[in-house]
Amino acid sequence: MFTHIETLIALATTGSMTRAATHLRVTQSTVSKRLAALECEVGRPLTEAHGRGVRLTPAGHRLLTRVEPLVASLRQALQEEELQDRRPPRNRRL
Repeated sequence: MFTHIETLIALATTGSMTRAATHLRVTQSTVSKRLAALECEVGRPLTEAHGRGVRLTPAGHRLLTRVEPLVASLRQALQEEELQDRRPPRNRRL
């Protein structure tokens, strides 16, 4: 589900399926499939066509507002763990 939410964030940021796909380094078809799966999970449309791009529906905005802080926190935790793995173990005296 995390990749589906990342896809929604990319769509909100870029406003385009093609640019979201480029940003995520996946195909446009993958973006469409992830979005469809997330919309199925939520039970309503999260984006709508807007000119040559896409924009979030009110439901998409509500979901994005709730998940963005969680995604940021998760990314930070993963980065901290990665940094922790790179540090040499401390010598502990018992």
